[in-house]
Amino acid sequence: MFLTFGASKIFILVFVAVKIFFEIIFNYQRLLDIGDTMEKLKQERNKLS
Repeated sequence: MFLTFGASKIFILVFVAVKIFFEIIFNYQRLLDIGDTMEKLKQERNKLS
């Protein structure tokens, strides 16, 4: 309904901002998980030495 009143540009900007925000958060969390996994592997290697 509000798209017919010329608010389509605002709607698109908000949608893109939310999409980018969630992509950054989820990718950042995945990078943290990979770092934790690598740290655990290093600790296991050090225990075996």
